[in-house]
Amino acid sequence: MGVLIKTHPIDVDGVDRDTTLLIIPQDDPPKYEAEMEPRLKKRNRSCCVLTVILCLLTILTVHFLILPNSYPSTLFSNLFSDTPSELDVQSPSIFVSVQVVNYETNILSVDSPDDSEVDHPDRSSEDVLVEALLLAMLQEAKESFDAEEAKEKRKEVESKGSRNIKDDVDDDILTPEDNDAAEVESNAVCSTMADDDRFDCLPQGDISEASCMARGCCWNQRSSVQMVNGTVKLGLPACFYPYKYPTYRLENYKETANGFEGTLQRSKDAKDIYPNPINSLRLQVIFDTAQRLHVKITDATKDRYEVPLPVLPGAPFSKPDTTLYDFVVTKEPFSFQVKRKSTGGVLVDTATNTFAFYDQFIQISSLLPSKYIYGLGEHTDAHFLHSVNWKQFTMWTTDIYPNLETPLYGVHPFYFSMEEDGDANGVLLFNSNAMDVILQPTPAITYRTIGGVLDFYFFLGPSPQDVTSQYMELLGKPQMPPYWALGYHLCRWGYGSVENTRKVMERNLAAGIPLDAQWNDIDYMDKNKDFTIDGSKFNGITEFVNEVHAKGLRYVVIVDPGISSAEAPGSYQAYTDGLAMNVFVQNASDQVIEGRVWTGNPQAYPDFTHPNISQYWLKQITDFRKVVPVDGLWIDMNEPSNFVDGSMVGCPKDSSLENPPYLPNIAGKTLNTRTLCMTAKHHAGLHYNLHSTYGIYQAKATQAALLQVFPNKRPFVVSRSTFVGQGQYSAHWTGDESSSWSDLQTSIGDILNFNMFGIPFVGADICGFGDNATEELCLRWHQLGAFYPFSRNHNAVSNRDQDPAAWSPAATEAIRTVLLTRYSLLPYYSTLLFRASISGHTVVRPLFFEFAHDKRTYSIDAQFLIGSSVMLSPVTTPNTTKILAYLPEGRWFDFYSLKKISDKGGEWIELDAPLDKVNVHLREGGIVPMQKPEVTTGKTRQNPIDLVVMLDKTGKACGEVYWDDGEQMDVLQKGDFSLVQFEMKNGKLKSTVVNDKYKDVPAMGSVRVVGLERTVKKVVWNGGEEVDFVFNDHTVMVKVGEMLGKESTVAMEFEMEFF
Repeated sequence: MGVLIKTHPIDVDGVDRDTTLLIIPQDDPPKYEAEMEPRLKKRNRSCCVLTVILCLLTILTVHFLILPNSYPSTLFSNLFSDTPSELDVQSPSIFVSVQVVNYETNILSVDSPDDSEVDHPDRSSEDVLVEALLLAMLQEAKESFDAEEAKEKRKEVESKGSRNIKDDVDDDILTPEDNDAAEVESNAVCSTMADDDRFDCLPQGDISEASCMARGCCWNQRSSVQMVNGTVKLGLPACFYPYKYPTYRLENYKETANGFEGTLQRSKDAKDIYPNPINSLRLQVIFDTAQRLHVKITDATKDRYEVPLPVLPGAPFSKPDTTLYDFVVTKEPFSFQVKRKSTGGVLVDTATNTFAFYDQFIQISSLLPSKYIYGLGEHTDAHFLHSVNWKQFTMWTTDIYPNLETPLYGVHPFYFSMEEDGDANGVLLFNSNAMDVILQPTPAITYRTIGGVLDFYFFLGPSPQDVTSQYMELLGKPQMPPYWALGYHLCRWGYGSVENTRKVMERNLAAGIPLDAQWNDIDYMDKNKDFTIDGSKFNGITEFVNEVHAKGLRYVVIVDPGISSAEAPGSYQAYTDGLAMNVFVQNASDQVIEGRVWTGNPQAYPDFTHPNISQYWLKQITDFRKVVPVDGLWIDMNEPSNFVDGSMVGCPKDSSLENPPYLPNIAGKTLNTRTLCMTAKHHAGLHYNLHSTYGIYQAKATQAALLQVFPNKRPFVVSRSTFVGQGQYSAHWTGDESSSWSDLQTSIGDILNFNMFGIPFVGADICGFGDNATEELCLRWHQLGAFYPFSRNHNAVSNRDQDPAAWSPAATEAIRTVLLTRYSLLPYYSTLLFRASISGHTVVRPLFFEFAHDKRTYSIDAQFLIGSSVMLSPVTTPNTTKILAYLPEGRWFDFYSLKKISDKGGEWIELDAPLDKVNVHLREGGIVPMQKPEVTTGKTRQNPIDLVVMLDKTGKACGEVYWDDGEQMDVLQKGDFSLVQFEMKNGKLKSTVVNDKYKDVPAMGSVRVVGLERTVKKVVWNGGEEVDFVFNDHTVMVKVGEMLGKESTVAMEFEMEFF
């Protein structure tokens, strides 16, 4: 009989409804057949039974004609009796027991009996053969049924309307059909499971059938997993989860003021695969905003490590009135969906049977809405658009040369997805522990992390730019850099002396190369020790830095985190101070942990989570600036790097922290490879948890120190290691790129990813860091790198010089030209960085950000947009003087000549690309502010602002210009800036001053309007006076500055009408 369990009432569509759970015995289905009729009709299992019976009758008929009197008379009674019975069959190759049931809700099941239960002394070989054929038919029918059943279950889930969790709980009724589905799915013949539904059940260890069966999973040796040079290359797994694999059940569900919560109870049938399973979990579903959903799963009984930095906003007190999403939950096995309300599209669906939560192994998988996946940094990938063909991304900050598919310097477990209809969404797992993220062709994603909690944030967009804005709204918007940082930077490891540094700088200034900052790498230090100077080779550095400042340039040096601990007591102040303030990371025995990096001797590591770190780090920087008045700091090796594994004396060997039960795909195959012991202690916790946050903690401490050194001035900090949300503390460069065409190409994807990660001030080492650049490579890389938000030339010791003036006069001039192009766009870059800081916008962006409904743009990574109005199409291959570029929909104009090159877009065109030119185009509908370029940002800032107005087909365009002093830190909070917006429509250009608190703004120069469809006969200023203009080839130019003289300013309101 049934048992009715009544739970709390909930409000659905304004009506109170009881949530009910109806539990029905498996052995009494007919009684409830009428009640379940809609679902039973849906399955229509009787048809499947009739099909099986007809197949059996066909075989039996043939058998009796060929082998008369050879078939046991018991067969028909077994097949057609009203009582379930067993037919036992034994042959050399087939040994099963078949149970056939004649009611719809349980068609058949196949089980393996013990040998002792079989006794068939009177059966002939012909009997065995026929019965084996029957069994094969039954098996085939069941496999076909199982596959269809699984497909129907998937379709049923996906076809549910846009419902929220309350509706789903109402419908969570256990029926005969549900019980049957569970049995069919849990006992499904694994070979019938579609390849797309295979999720790896045995990712490490003894990958064998026995190990797989011990986990209760499916085994099919048809697999594409390979061993390449001792490394497992992912592919179709041989061991995979069956349907309805036992995981957790949702209990104690209740609605809260800001969402839902419940308890996840581990199934009693769940397999103990790893040590210390967590049996009771807490589920929190928080409707953060209308566009952002927060889902968190953690231990229900005790606290676990959670990422301490960046500090995220607290949960809201109540749900928003409306949301872009629905949240749907399935109780058992627990899974959830996130749906887009407007389309019903399923963005996240964790019904993959993979969910597991152990102390040091947490796994969850989700189906993806499309194959268009980006992000998941920091890694070097061959393409910006990730392949979903069994791609693995390991999250663990690592000091390593960039190689394809290896974990690099930063951790950003955030993916960005374009949906099939052009909408966009993003998903962040806010977790800093070592982690593998796997993409597979389903398409689907799997997370495996070895600590912390599952802390997911879902961003609904729906536009690509909306997603990044919502992401930065959560994590913190990026800091605006000082204006001088927008200029060109020159650096190398291996100048070797202050004289050579001066020589290289001077030869570039003499060649007319625009330059704003000169840098030095570690060779300025005394024996590579932080906050010291090599008194021999860099004697006179103070005077040199004063010379740099006198030229209007800035000076930046490198600082590594390691502090030498091998010096005589009291002889090295940085170490002496650290001991006195107790700010060094400690080992498991509470002693200062020591590693080794560039000094070649033992070194200590500052604990940037320690309360005393602010005082310590400020003192070191302040004392150093008394000798070398630096303008910014470059923090490197802060993964943190260590040239010995763990420490100088090793790490505890019996700790599960050093040897976890599951090891992500770490370079070196141990967590402590080239870093500290996992048992090392920070003030905020264990290195096991905090490792990948070392860089963001150091960036925050460095920014805070520079703010005290330069009160209310924007600090300039560039960090190699990064974590989510670090854009508010530092810029980033992409590390030790090689001087190769492949690294030039992949750098585009790198800077696009970091703009999506909320660190828009990013760039790669122009010309590459490692190896020797050729002249052609270095020239082409400058034509790309001149448009990076952060533009710096840097290379390694012992390599050839690669600064612009080191090449032939022709190459030097070509580099100079493209750098001047960058400087002409400085007002545009500054305005974009303002928008990034205030609205979370990207500075450079992929084409699909502006053309989301054009799928041809989804895979393009050899071109990119600067803002919404400028497109770069660089040369990325050697010996190339023509390129094929894609022009998306709309009108496009050549940057240099302003001539229209496409009237409709949506086409590939061939472009000339001689060595001295990079292709830059302007997009219809935008207004771009520019200035005449000079050799420094300071000098360029003094020139008037020119506007280039690119009309669309309807004669409209819009844009803006932002201006401040280029230095104040709190300029946005105080509103001490000017912001002017421009709009043109109906033949009239109008400016609107949004804010004008900052008065020292440039004059207005010229206004050029391109794309006019008619001849301009007169131009009227502010509704009255006719003004002079020049009209030529669909372009009109008005020299506003000459017309108004000293009254001309960019922060003025005006109207200019064209007749």
